[in-house]
Amino acid sequence: MARPLRIIFPGAFYHVTSRGNERKPIYKSKQDREKFLEYLGEAYAGYGAIIHAFCLMINHYHLLVETPDANLPQIMKPYTAYFNIKRKRSGHRSDPGLPALRFLEYKLSLDHISQLVRREIHDFKLIRKVEIYLVKRFSGEPLKAIGDRYNLSSSGVSKICSRFVQEYQKNPKLKKVVDGVVLSLYG
Repeated sequence: MARPLRIIFPGAFYHVTSRGNERKPIYKSKQDREKFLEYLGEAYAGYGAIIHAFCLMINHYHLLVETPDANLPQIMKPYTAYFNIKRKRSGHRSDPGLPALRFLEYKLSLDHISQLVRREIHDFKLIRKVEIYLVKRFSGEPLKAIGDRYNLSSSGVSKICSRFVQEYQKNPKLKKVVDGVVLSLYG
């Protein structure tokens, strides 16, 4: 069965998970685990990826990754290559027990996003901007549907989102609140 099409775009959030084949360990030593963490650090320095959260287990891991430059596949390759070389493996990347990565793309409902935004933000003008931006970014709904919900044209939705992104980048308090809402969306 073919893998589902991976949706990659700038600013995307991904829940990345990988499990060893037959549930075998993906870190054979403390050095392997440290190398994996080193590669996560390099993901930010080399690719601009933002690791919002991670959980490493013996035979699998979970990451919440934001990719400002739409480059997730490039970010996740180095550890697999390291593991294969160190263990003298060749062929398919999942030979050593390390499988192909799975990317769980979330499509969130408009109502779910609205509830979280309204719970975390109490300034009505800001609620509307944040809600429209997050709905556009995470719901997968067409602009027309989002516009209909908020009594806006498609271009009105785009303008609000563009202005919001500028405000978000300039205001650290706003960034902290919105990042908290985004993490709640995946909780």
